Amino acid sequence: MAYGHPVPAGTPWWRELTESVPEEVSREDGRRTFGLMELAVRGKWRGQGSARHLHATLLGGVTAERVLLNVHPARARGCTT
Repeated sequence: MAYGHPVPAGTPWWRELTESVPEEVSREDGRRTFGLMELAVRGKWRGQGSARHLHATLLGGVTAERVLLNVHPARARGCTT
């Protein structure tokens, strides 16, 4: 499953970071940023391109300038920093 939505104007997200970000980064108007909130694939479907397909399908019609991926570090799998 995959879920996301446009980040609303005036969102508090950027104020909750451990370090401040410039206004030009944090400015939201309800269309600028799409937040990818959830992307999950059951164990038996992993390794078959399911997550890639869900990601492409969800973002296929997005016209936002950027996409914000929300990840809890302890739950991220297959990600490197």
